[in-house]
Amino acid sequence: MVYISIEKYEFLDTWILFPVFVIQRMMQRKIVEKSSFKNKLDLVYGSGDWESEIYSSRQDLFGKIKVREKGPKNLLELYKNQLADLFGNRFLESTRSLYNTKNAHLYEFIFCTGRNTERSIKLSQKIASYLLNDH
Repeated sequence: MVYISIEKYEFLDTWILFPVFVIQRMMQRKIVEKSSFKNKLDLVYGSGDWESEIYSSRQDLFGKIKVREKGPKNLLELYKNQLADLFGNRFLESTRSLYNTKNAHLYEFIFCTGRNTERSIKLSQKIASYLLNDH
């Protein structure tokens, strides 16, 4: 698998539809070391650092286990923080949460602009802010 670092391409605006509900479905209450969902989340976050944000270690009758302390919103914030670190001032802070009819958080719509000039950042953020807000 080949991965590219999109923040380096200044001509590419980036819209991300982050699947919050999928992350929540993959997260387990207790995890074991060899878990397929861990590998998938490692790919999303670029490393296994996300795990320490969500799980804490505890001892039970069968040994050491990791128990979920936080939910998918924490992983969403971690993802947005990583994007902000990569894109800097080209990352748009305001995002759009998309919910289903039962008010379950399905997706987060995130925007990062490509060009690193003040004029293009302002214009891109103005357009994105318009698209991300209710009208």
